[in-house]
Amino acid sequence: MKLNTREIVLAWLTGVVVLFVGTYALCEPIWNDMQRVRADMEELQSDVDTERRLVQLGPRWDEKLDGILAGLPRHAPTFDVTASLLREIEAQASAQGYRLSERRADSEEVHSDYSELDISCLGSSSLNGIVGFLYDLRSKTAMMEVKQLRIEKDKFDYRVRVTINCVYGRDGQAPSTGGPQT
Repeated sequence: MKLNTREIVLAWLTGVVVLFVGTYALCEPIWNDMQRVRADMEELQSDVDTERRLVQLGPRWDEKLDGILAGLPRHAPTFDVTASLLREIEAQASAQGYRLSERRADSEEVHSDYSELDISCLGSSSLNGIVGFLYDLRSKTAMMEVKQLRIEKDKFDYRVRVTINCVYGRDGQAPSTGGPQT
């Protein structure tokens, strides 16, 4: 059987097309996996660069933390900080018209450099009283911040549940030098 030129060319073209289709079918999943791996590597490199920058900023943050810890009010180990803070919070609340119906202090958490105490308050007030109380929240006994706030509208007033985080030092605790201790 003799093949003419046209049939030979068509056979070659069919072979080339089958070869390309087979190669594509076999290599496409591998190519997609390589693209995915490349994207993951770029993301990981970005994470490594970010963490490297954060590590370089470590001494600056340690210095700021040391400044904050040095500025914390310090108390004798026998001083009842809880009672003092509860009195201060009640005085500030009544000065702003925020009527406290419940106050509860959690147990004191002692860390190496500072102590921490959460105080939960439940009360009612007008919106101006709530804003005034939260805005003027400060103490000579501890550094305070609002940890959690929940406000519900009552008929005439707002019912407010607020958790205040209080941080202070004890005389037995030495302020840190140079970041976290291991």
